[in-house]
Amino acid sequence: MNSKVEALFVDRPEKLWLMLEPNNGKMTGYMVDALLDGKACLRVFERWSRHPDLNKYEAILEPWDDRVCDVWEYLTPE
Repeated sequence: MNSKVEALFVDRPEKLWLMLEPNNGKMTGYMVDALLDGKACLRVFERWSRHPDLNKYEAILEPWDDRVCDVWEYLTPE
């Protein structure tokens, strides 16, 4: 029984098994993507809110209601 057994030593094994998924970098990327998608949706709403077909609806808004923009401008999809 003089045989040696080699053992692999792993420093801080909990870091291998208890990793967060998605990690901080991926999570930040997901949040940035979500914010950019939301911003794009708001731009679409702003663009269509002053379409001439919606003028009759805009005419019945109260003076204190927000108008989104003053001029209709057609934006091409990016």
